[in-house]
Amino acid sequence: MRKRILSTLLCIALMLSLIPTVAFAENSITAEGTGWYIDVDGCLHITGDAYNPCGIHLDKDESDRDSTLIPWYEQREEIKSVIAEPGSSINSCKYLFDGCKNLVSVDLKNLNTSRVEYFGYMFFCCSKLETVDLSGLDVSHLKLCYHNFTGCYALKNVITKPSVIEKTAEQMFACFNGISAVGYPNFGGWMSTSTGYIYKSADELKKHTGYAISLTPIIACGKDSKGNYTWYLDGKGCIHFAGAVTNPSDESDLTPWKDYKDRIETVAVEKGA
Repeated sequence: MRKRILSTLLCIALMLSLIPTVAFAENSITAEGTGWYIDVDGCLHITGDAYNPCGIHLDKDESDRDSTLIPWYEQREEIKSVIAEPGSSINSCKYLFDGCKNLVSVDLKNLNTSRVEYFGYMFFCCSKLETVDLSGLDVSHLKLCYHNFTGCYALKNVITKPSVIEKTAEQMFACFNGISAVGYPNFGGWMSTSTGYIYKSADELKKHTGYAISLTPIIACGKDSKGNYTWYLDGKGCIHFAGAVTNPSDESDLTPWKDYKDRIETVAVEKGA
């Protein structure tokens, strides 16, 4: 009898010990749907077949825009990061994170996009977005790509690969146009964060082969009469002096980079400057 009572008490104790864990698991999710959930830290986890619209968003005509069809649209301002977990998939990327104004980082390297035909306005006006990993995307069926980073004026790092570059390079050189109030009118290209080499055109970027590459945008630059950079500011906040810089005045507020002074964090003086 004593053994039976002891066994019962041990079972009850075990059940009670599990209650906090269960409660924590439930409370750690603020919103969820088929193939996705958002945790208390604002991370959107894509876990399965998260977005599989029937027809809508698959047409290249921009008139079909309806961001409210995105499963997490109502929670878009809560999202601070995105992680695609192994086994996750999607068949449309148009307006996928449109309006996620607090989104900072995105890791999509595990997202199956083999059915996706159109990438359009994927990160439209994600004004705090800093880092995007696209190195795992399957673009074998991609037909059209445009304006994915339009409005992403905090962008510091894009990790991509040759197969993705081949089909997205053109829009990467047009993505900072269109919003004149905060646009980059003298955008200078993309710089490899590992080698420092600057790709000044889409055709030049397409020549990169062999391995994934981390790129940061040249958000502003100055050039001499031959088109060579005299200075440039990369997305990570480093201003590089690469040649003879002419200042039209001794006043600091008239320097060529005055409109970007709030973005400058470090200074690099290159050989020959």
